[in-house]
Amino acid sequence: MLTENQETRIRMRMAKHKYNISKLALEFGVQRPILSEIINRKRNDVEIEKKLLEWKKGE
Repeated sequence: MLTENQETRIRMRMAKHKYNISKLALEFGVQRPILSEIINRKRNDVEIEKKLLEWKKGE
């Protein structure tokens, strides 16, 4: 599960690059509600979390 700090960093990168959850979900090939729950730390999915963290590293 993502930490609070990771969630904040992901949201900051989304804002910086004008991404919304729908756009990011399309890029990752997952449904928007699922990605939203993962970013909000309400759902656990190791594979998608790894993708999010790799995406965040590309700052």
